[in-house]
Amino acid sequence: PLEQLEGRFLQLAQEQNGCRYLQQRIAREGPTGAALVLREVFPHLVQLMMDPFANYMYQKLLEHAAPEQRLR
Repeated sequence: PLEQLEGRFLQLAQEQNGCRYLQQRIAREGPTGAALVLREVFPHLVQLMMDPFANYMYQKLLEHAAPEQRLR
């Protein structure tokens, strides 16, 4: 579960395999998983958008985030 990876989301998002794993977990867990990851990486969203791997996870977050999370 994603909860076991708390504290490592930013690092994993910037690694090819870690990013793929996070994308899969976010897709599986939906808004709940997206919220968990967003809480940790929110201060780093610009950095993630520009990262060659993490930008795909960022897109997955937007796809599965609740509407109020997208507005933030």
